[in-house]
Amino acid sequence: MKKKYDYRSIKKISKKGIWFDDGFFLEFELSRINWAKNHNILVDETYCVADRDITATKPYFEFYFDNHVVVFFNKRVFSSKHKKFQNLRFAIEEMGYTTYDLS
Repeated sequence: MKKKYDYRSIKKISKKGIWFDDGFFLEFELSRINWAKNHNILVDETYCVADRDITATKPYFEFYFDNHVVVFFNKRVFSSKHKKFQNLRFAIEEMGYTTYDLS
């Protein structure tokens, strides 16, 4: 079963991962390993931790952590939500990881 979080549930992002307001911690390295396995890519050849789709009805990032963790945005991403979506993407990139664009 996928664990789902509204983007406003993110408490902190660090080089190790994302903490959510309920205390759950999503580890980037484990997500990277699972993403690579799921996409038949050698782990050493990618820094990707999630898929993302800004064009979905509810734009989201889907992390490959255990049973998958989805961070979603309530509506199609326009104006301020677009900026928040991109801010999450950039924050992940600043930590040395990437996300795969499905849009």
